[in-house]
Amino acid sequence: MALAVITTLVFVTMYVAFQQNIRLSANDNQVQLAEYSANLLAQGLSPQDATGPARVEIARDLVPYMMVYSATDTLLSTDATLNGAAPVLPSGVLDAASTTGETRITWEPEQGVRSAIVVVPYNGVSSGFVVVGKSLRESETRDTEIFSIIFVAWLLSLGYIFALPYLLQFVNDMHNR
Repeated sequence: MALAVITTLVFVTMYVAFQQNIRLSANDNQVQLAEYSANLLAQGLSPQDATGPARVEIARDLVPYMMVYSATDTLLSTDATLNGAAPVLPSGVLDAASTTGETRITWEPEQGVRSAIVVVPYNGVSSGFVVVGKSLRESETRDTEIFSIIFVAWLLSLGYIFALPYLLQFVNDMHNR
């Protein structure tokens, strides 16, 4: 029984490590784009030039999107839409970035629409916040697949652990004949 508990702990630890790696790496592109854009905005790039004319429907599209806010939390420009309108960040997200220098969160503006977002403040010719997000759909699919693989491996391991005494007894009985 102790071996089964240890095996379970090992598989749970493996899953948590894989899941955290998948989720944390989901921020990589957003961090790069947010920091780069914040530097350009601080040097005087207009928010409209930063976000561009494209429209990203965050409930459907997998490409990164950007929102640029003023220092007073007013949305200046975005290429993101949610059901045809600009999505609204939860209150406190921009304040947290102002305090910590950067905020990384999982944002669910409506049921089933989840994004990994990074918020970076900028100061210079102008000041404000850059928010870059990307759908978590593919990351969550990968997480489900990893869970399934680990779950099956755990079940097979437990089956082996519980069958091992019977197998050893069988081998021993065959040897003693």
